[in-house]
Amino acid sequence: MTPGNVVEAPPSELGTRGDLDRLGNQINWNTGDFPIPASYATDDDGESPAPMRLNDVVDIAEDEGMKPGFSVYFPTNVTDEDGETTYGAFTVSNSWPRKTGEARDLFLDQFTGETLDEQAAYGYGPIGRGMDTLVSTHMGTQLGVVSRALMTLLCVLAIWSVTSAVVMYAKRRRPGTAGLPRRPADVRLPRRMAVIAGVTGVVFPQWGVSALVVLGLDRFVIRRVPRLRAAFGQR
Repeated sequence: MTPGNVVEAPPSELGTRGDLDRLGNQINWNTGDFPIPASYATDDDGESPAPMRLNDVVDIAEDEGMKPGFSVYFPTNVTDEDGETTYGAFTVSNSWPRKTGEARDLFLDQFTGETLDEQAAYGYGPIGRGMDTLVSTHMGTQLGVVSRALMTLLCVLAIWSVTSAVVMYAKRRRPGTAGLPRRPADVRLPRRMAVIAGVTGVVFPQWGVSALVVLGLDRFVIRRVPRLRAAFGQR
C-alpha cells in the first residue's frame, strides 16, 4: 500500500506537528512547526471516502521500518465556511525516548496509505540534532547499555552525596545553632568569580534569579535580625 517514492502533498490547513502535543503525547521541541500535509480525497459519488483501518496503518509503518513501539496519531479533518473539507493525514512517529538517529515521522494519506511527507533526524538542523543527542545520552538511550550504566552510576553518586551531607551536618553542627559555618571575615567575591556568576545567571536565568533572591535575603533580612545573624554564623 506504500509507493516507492514520496508524493507531493497538497497544501494543508490542518496545523503543525506541535498540535499533536496533547493527551500525554511527547513531541520533540524542534519538530513542532513541521506542517501536517493533507490527504487526497475522491468523492465523485458525493460521499466522503472511508479512511484506512488502524491495522492497515500499523502494517504500513512496520513495512516502512518504524521502530517497535511507534505512536500513531489519527488525522484531523477541517471543513471551511464553503463546505470544502481538507482531510488530514495519519502521523506515525518513533516514540521517545530513542536514539537520535531513530527519530522519524511519517505522514500517510488516510485513504490510500501513500507517504505524503517524512521528517527524520537529519531535518532537525545541527543545533537541534546536537541537543537531541545530549538529551538521549542523558536518558540512557543514545549509547545503549554504556550510557544507561553511566547515568545510573551518576544517580547513585547523587544519592550518596545527599545522604553523606546529612550525616556530616549531624556530626559537625555547632551546638545551639542551626549548624551553619561561621561567616568568613572577607565575603567579597573575586572578580573572576563575579564574571562567571554573571555569565551563568544570563545563560541560566532561573539560577540567576535564585542567586539574587538569596543575596537579597542575606543582605536585607538575615543581617538585620540578631537571631538570624547568630543562627547563620554572622557574629
